[in-house]
Amino acid sequence: MLTKNKLKKFRIDPSGQVRNSDPEITFESEEDDGDCQRKLKELKLKLKKNLKERDDYLAGWQRAKADLINTQQRFEKHTQEICALANFDLVKNLLPILDSLDKIMEKDSHLKTLREQTISILRSIGLQEILVKLGDKFDHNYHEVVLSKGDGETITEIAQKGYVLNDKVVRPVKVIVE
Repeated sequence: MLTKNKLKKFRIDPSGQVRNSDPEITFESEEDDGDCQRKLKELKLKLKKNLKERDDYLAGWQRAKADLINTQQRFEKHTQEICALANFDLVKNLLPILDSLDKIMEKDSHLKTLREQTISILRSIGLQEILVKLGDKFDHNYHEVVLSKGDGETITEIAQKGYVLNDKVVRPVKVIVE
């Protein structure tokens, strides 16, 4: 029988053969070929099981990583949507002030600079006036009828300006149609 101490004196040469570095020790196999084959099968099964386990862990890690990336992207998109909604509400609340400035400017032009500064700030966050001319056809996406003089769909008067913020209507143009 080979002991641990005796095994230390064995070496494997480059050809893969076990060589004895101590001439007094002889190598005798205590196991027959059947036991070696059985152990080899067990080791192969264990290796196969470990490889499958490794692959399962790798797949789980990859799914977790993909989930994390998707969650980060959803969070970023959600944050942008919240900011856009906050801007939308802010602009909607500021529009009456802008309307008041327009009315006051009809009588006193000294507030023109204040109005221009306000418009400049609102434009910087994406606000745009809905452009409409007299004679244009009514468009329910951008216009709201406040008075209809007949069955026509031609805009004859603009009662109040309308605005869009990042392609979303904040307030439609209030029009009179004929």
